[in-house]
This record gives sequence, structure tokens and C-alpha cells, in this order.
Amino acid sequence: MSASNDGLDKLRSDAQMLYKQIMGAAGKNPNVIRTNLQTVAGDAQQLSKSIKTLLETLQADAQPYMRDAVAQVDEAAKEAKSAAAGQEADLNSAGMALLARARVIAADLSQAVAAQRHDARFGK
Repeated sequence: MSASNDGLDKLRSDAQMLYKQIMGAAGKNPNVIRTNLQTVAGDAQQLSKSIKTLLETLQADAQPYMRDAVAQVDEAAKEAKSAAAGQEADLNSAGMALLARARVIAADLSQAVAAQRHDARFGK
């Protein structure tokens, strides 16, 4: 397996961990949710940087999924930061919106993994 594939698998794993972080705060007290959202915002920013670093090393078929993942992660970071600073009543709905976005990110990265493996196997 190439370094690009290993890196892509790691990013996918990181996206799944981001999802679990968001899920872990669901239904907790507002202070725990706020702290978790602040952590998620920072982790999402780091994930975005990592995706951007790997993006250009991948096969062309994987790149659109990666670009969408970057856009989704950047939005997730903004939403998490905004929600952490927002009203208590909005915390749970913000968490649910972030969960939906995290699912899209994980799906994009899974699609990129599949495209990368396909290209490696069938030569493109």
C-alpha cells in the first residue's frame, strides 16, 4: 500500500473519530457540550490541513471527494466554533447538524479511498 493510501486511511479514521467526538457529547450538560464543540472545532481545523496536504498526491479520481471533504470539514469547524459560543438552547441542534456533516465527511473520504484503490489496482 502506498504512503498516499496509508495517509488516506488515516484521514478516514480521523473523520470517524471526529464523528464519535460529536456523538459523545450528545445529551450531556451544556458545559460539556460547549467544551466538546470547542475541541471538535480545533480537531476539524487540523483534519482540514491534513486533507489539503494529502490532496495533491492522490489520483485524479479521488481528488473531488477530497475537495468536498475539505469544504465540509471547514464548515464543520466554523459551525462547532459558532455553536460553542452560541445559546444553550441551540447546542443540541448544532450537535445534530455537525453529526450530519461528519457523516458526509466520512463518506467523502471513504469514496476517495475507494477511488484511490481502484486507480491503483487498475492503473490510471
